[in-house]
Amino acid sequence: IVKVNLLDKNDSPPQFSQSRYTAVVPENSPIGTLVATVSATDPDLGPSSVVQYDFSNPSQINGLYKITKETGEISTNGILTGKGRKEPYVISVRALDNGDPQQFMDTELYITVGDVSRNDGVPKFLKPEPGQIAEVPEEASVGTAVFQADAMDPDDPNTANGKLVYSFPDDGTIVQKLFQIDPNSGLITTKVPLDREEREEYTLILEARDLGNPVQQTSRLLTVVVKDVDDHPPQFERQRNSVPLMMEVEEEMPINMKIGEVIAIDKDIGRNAVIDYAIIYGNDDGVFGISRDDQNRGIITLDKRLDREMSGLHTLTIKCFEPTDRINKISKMPYNKLKLDEIQVKVHVRDKDDNNPTFVERNLTRGVRVNAAIYTEIGKVHADDADAEADVINYHLENVTFHRPKTGMKRDLGESGFLVDPSTGVIQTNQS
Repeated sequence: IVKVNLLDKNDSPPQFSQSRYTAVVPENSPIGTLVATVSATDPDLGPSSVVQYDFSNPSQINGLYKITKETGEISTNGILTGKGRKEPYVISVRALDNGDPQQFMDTELYITVGDVSRNDGVPKFLKPEPGQIAEVPEEASVGTAVFQADAMDPDDPNTANGKLVYSFPDDGTIVQKLFQIDPNSGLITTKVPLDREEREEYTLILEARDLGNPVQQTSRLLTVVVKDVDDHPPQFERQRNSVPLMMEVEEEMPINMKIGEVIAIDKDIGRNAVIDYAIIYGNDDGVFGISRDDQNRGIITLDKRLDREMSGLHTLTIKCFEPTDRINKISKMPYNKLKLDEIQVKVHVRDKDDNNPTFVERNLTRGVRVNAAIYTEIGKVHADDADAEADVINYHLENVTFHRPKTGMKRDLGESGFLVDPSTGVIQTNQS
């Protein structure tokens, strides 16, 4: 007698007890509610006969259901509110054995979610997210897209309960005059060109509601920032008939010293608001310079020696402009009071007593008789001082030298023999 033992080979996949399964679950069922139990057996022996269960296509589940691998029990794993509909949801379930190679079989579970309420699914905004900000350039053409709103409703989108309509609330604000939202797509666009200098930020209230009964709706805030466009030239804040700006400086001040400042205004912001300055008239000698500081001011400085005796008043024309427009704006032209990008500055130079008096005539020749009476007037000297604020000039006799040309004799007499009036400069004899 010959005994032959046949060894099992894992050549049979598990077999479900039903070709397909059906189940009904109310949409208000709590998480963990048992929906259905699937069961399969495997005719193989040993480990190959042990069956486990899983979902064939997890993307069908959307996290709403879970399956116990050992028992095949399928239960709710999420809230089903708003999922109710007449057509069942189809989920693929797989049974796998533990053999090598592993064998499996799939079946389908038809789940009907019972609609407990006629319209219990509440819409939810996906975009904008809380705190999200949209941007639109100022002066953008009418119809410029600002933001694409997006909302979802858990009810069937093919029914009135799941059909969404977008809108702005009728709250009397200016929003509806400036923006519009497509009721079907949720696309927000401009109705008019926006001016950032008039208003740079808007808060929009977005509403999404379904067409069910009763109506379900939700709302979300969206901040719209109007981005700056370089549409304003810099200007000085002055009247067209304004008087020149007055500045004062003492002569002989150190080079590079600040004399004063001018300030222009650009209603744009950021880089579009940067202002440059140039002296376009009245500075032929290059005595003055101007540069922009970090606060957008034009700082006037002394670039060369300043001498009041050369000029006591300097009338400058200063122009403001955008840095990119320097070449076109610095041509030398007289001041035009009608152009608000120009301003006139008068720099008065204060006098400093830095010049010595000088005699009008350096050498005088006068004669006097030997026996002339005392205090006889011989002549008069006169001196000038170039400094406007100089003190009164006083005269005094420095020295007297007697000189006899024929003999070549010279004798220093000190201050004797003559006198000078300290106020008038009149020279008189002081002895006979």
